[in-house]
Order: sequence, then structure tokens, then C-alpha cells
Amino acid sequence: MGFYLELVPEQTRGKEFKEAAPPVSYWLLYAIGVFAFICMGTAAHQILGDLLNQGTVWDWMIFFILGLVVFLFLAVGFKMAALRRFVRIQDTELQAGFYCLGFPLILRQVTRDGVTDIVLVNQKPAPNMAPEYHDDPQYFIRGHWRSLVYVKGKRAILIDKHVEKAALKPIHQWVRVWWKGAGP
Repeated sequence: MGFYLELVPEQTRGKEFKEAAPPVSYWLLYAIGVFAFICMGTAAHQILGDLLNQGTVWDWMIFFILGLVVFLFLAVGFKMAALRRFVRIQDTELQAGFYCLGFPLILRQVTRDGVTDIVLVNQKPAPNMAPEYHDDPQYFIRGHWRSLVYVKGKRAILIDKHVEKAALKPIHQWVRVWWKGAGP
């Protein structure tokens, strides 16, 4: 299981929602993973050297898979440290994208005139089987809520998603007010 980083209103910029930073517990676990990689790499240094020097095709595949795992581990660390998703309004334009080391990379943008609808959708991927086995409602699948902006002739822009509808209400209302022309 992973965890969800919420979009929260940016205090310095009033017309923007930005993804929250990962919690300290994530960085603690990531540091433990880095320490484990260093320890395992140091312990396996001789074996890895032999794999490179005189290995067969299977040894090279093992080495490649190991390198791929290390690369993915570092890529996840970079994403969590350097990329933050955002949704912002600039005049009559809605922009969604990522901050990379503090610089905005705008992936999707649309003007008020290009928006056809803004909806809050509940997507239930599977039938709810939990009530058949127990009475505890915390395990019942309620689906994932998504706030979507439908654009003329293009695919919808995902504003945010959450398992609780109430968590999406502020950003959904903020975008709806902008679309109706009374907002930021």
C-alpha cells in the first residue's frame, strides 16, 4: 500500500493548490532503504564484480535486473523529493502540472471557454463484497472520487482524486467558481 499526498491550498499564492510534501516517516523509511542498499552492495561487491567479469547471459540478466531495481528506487526518491503536482488559476486559464525543483512544468491548460463541464465522479472498480463477510463498515469499498474538468474535443483533466468525497469539495468548488466567472 502507498499513501496519498493531498492537494492543499498554497498559502503564498492564493490561486493555487499544491501537493503536500511526503511525511517524515516516508523519508525515514527511504533512508533505511538507502542504508540497506549500501550494506547489501558492500557485502556483494566481490560477487557482483565476478558477475561482470566472467558471467554468462543469465548473470548479466541478474545484474541488469538489480540495476533496474536500484534505478527505480532512486527515481521514486527523486519524484518524492523534487516533483509536486499543482492546479492553479491564472486569469481565465486553468493550469495543471508539476513543479520540478520549484519550476512549473505545465502539462495541461484550458481556458474558461474550453471547459464543457466540471464534475465529481465516483468510480467503483469492483462490486462491494465486504458486507457479505463482516459488519465493519471501515472495510466497505465506497469507490474513488475524482474531480474532472471536461474539455471540448480533448480528454478530461483530472483535478484531484480521493476516497472521501468531502476531501475533494474545496478544490472542486474552487474550480467551479472559476468556471462560472465569479472566482479568481
